[in-house]
Amino acid sequence: MPYPTTNRVKQNQNTMKNQVLLIALLLLSSLGWYSCQKEDENKPEIEKPVAEDGPWSAANNSLFWRISGNGLEQPAHLFGTIHTIPEQDFSYQKGLDSLLNLSTSVMLEVNISDPAIIAAVQQRMVWPEGVNPDDMYTDEEVEILGALCRSLNTQWRAIKQLNPISLEAYLMGQIMTKELGANEGYEGYLIKRSIETNTPLLGAESPEYVYSYFQEISNDEVIERLINTAELYLDDSELALESFYELVHAYLQQDLAELHQLSFDSDEESNTYKLLVADRNKEWLQAIENDLSGRLVAVGAGHLGGSKGLVQLLRDLGYEVNPIKVAR
Repeated sequence: MPYPTTNRVKQNQNTMKNQVLLIALLLLSSLGWYSCQKEDENKPEIEKPVAEDGPWSAANNSLFWRISGNGLEQPAHLFGTIHTIPEQDFSYQKGLDSLLNLSTSVMLEVNISDPAIIAAVQQRMVWPEGVNPDDMYTDEEVEILGALCRSLNTQWRAIKQLNPISLEAYLMGQIMTKELGANEGYEGYLIKRSIETNTPLLGAESPEYVYSYFQEISNDEVIERLINTAELYLDDSELALESFYELVHAYLQQDLAELHQLSFDSDEESNTYKLLVADRNKEWLQAIENDLSGRLVAVGAGHLGGSKGLVQLLRDLGYEVNPIKVAR
């Protein structure tokens, strides 16, 4: 991506390169949930019955799932991640470690150790060549975004080359860091532990596919949402974060139906849900199934539930997919 050559902008360039993977994880793993009940550490996995009353049933609300049958030599596991959560709510490290000890590989949505993935992400997070970001926003929008940037101790000119959805993710990440203070994310933990345990790390998305779906998302729609969020946050930061805390509450309650409603207005036919969840789930299935035995698959928890979620899709392929409890 082209950058001016001033010393300050060169510093901003280095900062932005360091932020690329953070933004990628925020974009691809924004939802999740976990049980707030303390588990018996001597019994890290306890089977729960699966109800027959639909994909949103209480018994189908879980963060961890065991995948078995359909010719697997050993069970695989599925884990719903969340990118950002207050540090005091971050848990399940022991349970994840126990699963890692059983796992032959770890598959995330994106293998951020792959140079080809990094190059594709960097390319698709910015405006296309020939587009001047200054021409894509009105003077009023630039004023509002500039004010938001100043409140977050960053500079508009350093980040304006990001396309709207990447810009939105970056600024939301900055807001969360400022408002939550110390926070954690499961992808980072799994990457660290995979390296420490020498467990192969894989990605469900290919370089050709990653972020390609951004092209189908309306820039105008994202900019309008971003401006509305910026104005609300600058006017009343607590009110602006209400939806986030509603999501966290649903996450704590393991309420997939509520998470779905808060995120997609319970509409599995919405364009946002189709592009960012349903279509990607289908795209991932072949990669997930390839050498699945013993694998730990960890993707955004919003990809698990519902009639088009990974749990149901894997069941449709003949696997037994059962919710389990894991020690915190």
